[in-house]
Amino acid sequence: MNISFQHHNRNLGARDFDWRMVNYYCKMFEEKFNLNPMESKKSILRLVDAIEKQRKIISANIESPISCECLVEDEDLYHLLKREEFEEIIKPDVVHFTDLIQ
Repeated sequence: MNISFQHHNRNLGARDFDWRMVNYYCKMFEEKFNLNPMESKKSILRLVDAIEKQRKIISANIESPISCECLVEDEDLYHLLKREEFEEIIKPDVVHFTDLIQ
């Protein structure tokens, strides 16, 4: 076996997908409830944990729910994410990744 090319970006990975999803859900939550989850570290940690679970489920299924009860001021976040929607959200990172391997 011969390795003819090697290239990497150690800062590109699943966490980048998670943070894109955090921004997506924070924007959605702020539009709906006029509250920003980014203002609370506890809310962000709960959201990141829920997104990580959702990302693992969506990798094997065509849709995945996210549910965070009492995310900010007793307001809940619930959303059913379809794979196409997920792929659109993470598209900039996927493009960056494909640029690395070409």
